[in-house]
Amino acid sequence: MNIKSDKGNSEKATVLSNLLSVISHEIRTPMNSITGVIDLLLNTKLNDEQKELISILKSSTNCLDNFLDTIIDISKLEVNKLEIEEVEFHLPDIIHEIIKNLAFAAHEKGIELVYFIAPDVPENLIGDANRLRQILINIINSAIKNTYKGEVFLQIGILDTVKQKKGKEYLQINFAIHDTGIGVSAKDNQKKIKTFTEVNGFIGHKYGRAGLNMSITKKLIHHMGGEF
Repeated sequence: MNIKSDKGNSEKATVLSNLLSVISHEIRTPMNSITGVIDLLLNTKLNDEQKELISILKSSTNCLDNFLDTIIDISKLEVNKLEIEEVEFHLPDIIHEIIKNLAFAAHEKGIELVYFIAPDVPENLIGDANRLRQILINIINSAIKNTYKGEVFLQIGILDTVKQKKGKEYLQINFAIHDTGIGVSAKDNQKKIKTFTEVNGFIGHKYGRAGLNMSITKKLIHHMGGEF
């Protein structure tokens, strides 16, 4: 009976994963057109007020796109189909893009959003740039939401340890997000990022969007061999 139940849950999770993929595709099609028009507008002559309004639209579409990635990753993790890419990327470009996309949200709250990459951190890395971007956006965005004055600071440096895996050496890089918010106790933080629960074989969650994003962020970090 347990085997049958597990099989049923697995089939439901697969159906849900496929459904979410279709929904994501249907949403992204018009979103790509909107993003394209926004980029065209930003390259035209605009006054300061118009540039600010267009920047809001661009920031909002980036956040929505990141949230779609989060939903899809949840479904893939449930059916063990989440693959991690290993491609070369330029770290400073990724970080600059992230800060640029979240700058308006920070500016709107009157706080500073800054970052520092230690000189000894290699600029060119091999890994999953999209997942890294998704993880950092989720965490930094959460920090911005819970900070009301001061700053949110992303600090990137190298840890001393080097992991061995399949005959290759992997450099461990530390991404630390500091903020001047009120802070969260360890107990409350565990509640916030507590994994979503299953209800009758389907995925549910007790928390809002922020809790969902932090939950999938923790899972992604562990799935990529990191520590949260």
